[in-house]
Amino acid sequence: MNIEQSIQYVVEKAFQKQFDAFREKLLEDIKPNKLLTINEVAKILRVSPRTVQNKIHSNNIKASFNGKWLIQQSEIDNYLKLNK
Repeated sequence: MNIEQSIQYVVEKAFQKQFDAFREKLLEDIKPNKLLTINEVAKILRVSPRTVQNKIHSNNIKASFNGKWLIQQSEIDNYLKLNK
């Protein structure tokens, strides 16, 4: 493999990595935003439902109340990213 082929290989790999990251982000942005209950969120976060309620009341997790608390999946995804 000569130097030009090596450079081309490195550039192609870098481009592919950037493209894959972009595609993943794009697919994440366009997927439907599922609504979760407090119990579902508690299972995802591995905490009690009461802890989830506390996080909602302290504005750590955004939720809406329509007879019961509903939390968007994207809100939990963001919460998990910020609280690793």
